[in-house]
Amino acid sequence: MTQNNIGNAYCTLADVEAKAVNYDKAIKSYEEAFKVYTLDHFPMDYAMTQNNIGYAYHTFAEVEAKAVNCEKALKSYEEALKVRTLDRFPMDYAMTQNNIGNAYSTLAVVEAKAVNCEKAIKSCEEALKVFTKQKFPENYQLVERNHRNLLNFCIDK
Repeated sequence: MTQNNIGNAYCTLADVEAKAVNYDKAIKSYEEAFKVYTLDHFPMDYAMTQNNIGYAYHTFAEVEAKAVNCEKALKSYEEALKVRTLDRFPMDYAMTQNNIGNAYSTLAVVEAKAVNCEKAIKSCEEALKVFTKQKFPENYQLVERNHRNLLNFCIDK
């Protein structure tokens, strides 16, 4: 848990200074957490840390190696979905699906726009299955805004 928290702290620090350096440190801290958090022994913590490292890779992609870091983010988010299923943990599932949509959207900027847009849209729509206007209005607004922006981006030639 301490390594996960250190990773979170480095991500927060990266928002204000030395993005590349601090995201790299965050990723290394999350990787340390995986020495204990495994899918078999601590599945919820494993999924949370996979989601966190996915976020770190995705945000790191803003600074360097956009495609490579987006792919790593997507791999981590998919790992998180092994635990964060729609049936068992719908809110976590929806958050991770929204993150996947964002990562595919970023990836669509640099490669396979049509394919990655389609995947991003699908992920946003998965998140909206849980984040409805009635049950989760704030989350709904965020994901719906992402969805609208994504549709506009994907339609734009």
